[in-house]
Parts: sequence; C-alpha cells; structure tokens
Amino acid sequence: MTRQAATPETLLSDLGKTGRARLLYHIEQPVNVFSSKIIIGASEPVISGTHKSTTGGTVNSINYQNVGCILRLSAQSPPKDGNSAAPIVTTAIQLSVLSPGEKEIAPGQKDSAIRVTFLDHSEPLELDRPQVVLAISSNAVSSFRGSDNGSGRAEVPTIPVAYVIRYQFSPPTQRSAAVDSKPAGLATTAGDTTRSTNALNAQFQMTVYEVEAATNRLPALDIKALERAATPEKLLSALNDAGSPKVLYRLDQPVNVFSDELMVRTNKPMVTATRMGRDGNPINSFTYHNMGVIVRFSAQAPPKGVEREGPDVAISFNLSTEAPSQTELGLGQIAMSFPVVSQEHNEPLEMNHPRLILAMGSASVSEQAKPFVYIVRYQLSPPAAK
Repeated sequence: MTRQAATPETLLSDLGKTGRARLLYHIEQPVNVFSSKIIIGASEPVISGTHKSTTGGTVNSINYQNVGCILRLSAQSPPKDGNSAAPIVTTAIQLSVLSPGEKEIAPGQKDSAIRVTFLDHSEPLELDRPQVVLAISSNAVSSFRGSDNGSGRAEVPTIPVAYVIRYQFSPPTQRSAAVDSKPAGLATTAGDTTRSTNALNAQFQMTVYEVEAATNRLPALDIKALERAATPEKLLSALNDAGSPKVLYRLDQPVNVFSDELMVRTNKPMVTATRMGRDGNPINSFTYHNMGVIVRFSAQAPPKGVEREGPDVAISFNLSTEAPSQTELGLGQIAMSFPVVSQEHNEPLEMNHPRLILAMGSASVSEQAKPFVYIVRYQLSPPAAK
C-alpha cells in the first residue's frame, strides 16, 4: 500500500478500488518532532432517543460525542554508538470516529457507535517518506437510550471498517534572506541573555480563515502555494479556489512571548431539545456553548552552548466554532456540530516568518455533510519603535 501513497490523492484513489473511501481529516503544518501536540475534531450530535410529538412528528433527543484525531510527537537523540544522526521520533495517533450502530432505537432509526484506533510508533526520523498504517475495526462502543430498554453503553459488533492513516515528515519551509531572525531589542551579551528570561515583547499577528467547501469532499489545497501569499489579504484571495472563504478572527497586538494569553470568545445559545407547546408552537431547550480562539505563549532561554540569541517559544492555540450538522432535532430544528482545532508548537523564535496551519475534517456519520476547513496564519514581528 505504501507504493500507492506518493500523495494523499493517489492513496485515496487506490483505496476506492476496494470499497467506498473518503478523507476524514487532513493536517499540514510545521511541527517540532521533540514536542508537539495537534488535535482536530468536533463535538458531533448523535441521536440517543426518539418520540412522537402531539402532532405526530418525530422529535429526537441528542447528546454530543467528541470525535477526531489526536497527534502527539516526541523524540530522543540518536544513540552515541549508532550510525544515524537522526533523532528517534515517536508518533502517537488516536483516531475516534462515529459510525452507524446496529441497535435500533426507533423504527428506521439506529444508534451511533464510536470506533477508536490507536497508533504508537518509534523510528529514526526520515524526511519525505510516507508512512501508511492500516487498522480494521469490527467492534465499536454504542450508546443508546430508549423508553423500553432503559439506557446503556456496550460494545457491539458492527460492519467492519478499515481506517488508513498516511503521514510523513518533510523539511521545513525555507525562510527568505529578508527574514530578520534576531528579535529586536534582545540582549546581545551572554550576561544579558541569561537575565532575559521573563520578558521579550513582539507584535503578534494571527488570522483565522474558514472556507465553506463547494462540495461534501475535502478541497484540494496546496499549502506550499498558500505560503507564497505575502499578506493575510492575499491569502484570503488565494483561498477562493477552494470554496467561499471568510475571516473568522484577526489578532494584531503586542505580546510578551515568555508569558501571555490572548482570548476572543463568544458564548452562544445551543438548542439541545425541542417540543410542541399547548399553543402548537415549538418550545426549545438550550444551553450555552463557548466558541472562539485562545492563544497562549511561553518561552525559555536557549540551552547552554547553543549559539543563538532568541529563546525557544511555545505557542498553543485552541479554535472552536460551529457548523450545521445533518442531525435533526425535530420540528424544523437542526442540531449544530462544534469543530475544534488545537495545537502546541515549540521552536526557536523567528521574527517576520509567517506560519500556516491547515486543518480539514469531515463529519463522522453523515457523508453528505460539508467538511470544515480552517487555515491559521500567524507570525511574530519586532515591536513598534517607541
């Protein structure tokens, strides 16, 4: 199978010869193989019960299941007596997916089952070599609730499904000669660098884009081409070929890279149930859901003996938003799903070097739902001169 995995597209085409295949998640971004964590997924509504309204319509009860992909990277330096200079990288992946279950909770309505796959693999780092992992799931965890059966959670046999994970590491994007890698105002002597362990100001710029895909398939996006967009505005224009893009959030403010937190949040009402009132009008039950973006900074001075002045900066962010699902509550109400993208990245500080994160995902159960597509562009720049 590795021979057909030159690109994600060629692998998908080859898998289509064995059965119905689709892309669930796609991630492309810079990572530190010694310490990185990436989460892409969603809190998706699943039907847990159903009943008839006074008018004879079907009303569903729902709960939310967290599904998606969690990637953790860690590494160790190669053995001193070894022949390779590459670090030993451990790639840990957890994949959880919703799929139709086998238990019928109402006539024509089956429950949903959760399939979970784990991967933990260590080997010397090799760039530009695709790795392919195959996992076949024949059992899943099913949650259900019914008036006759009570409620329960059990592992039930389901139709076997194969999950194929393709991943690879590539060399980082080369920065241009015009990039200023020395932070403005940073101490230049060894003594000053040692003391500069709690404050270093920079201008942080971040733009979060959402693309409404034209179809129910993940769009083909070339991150190398997107990286050539010199400004946030040009990147927005470059995304037009993938669908209908828009800017969700934009941050532009000074930060202390050693310790700072930025937050833009919205507390929005979410309909969780609906019923028909005595007057014939629907009555909704709802709760509030926090959505937005949180960015956290931390940093530490470079290790002793390393000939560079900038600190190692860790940037973590969490993006949460909403998207329509294919799950109907009833009485004209559609439940929402809540995509989540989270990442932690640590690397030496580089000024004026934009970074791009591409995160795309499909709804687990419904193949007809449109995917969610998010692009994050961020960079640190020297602070404005006083």
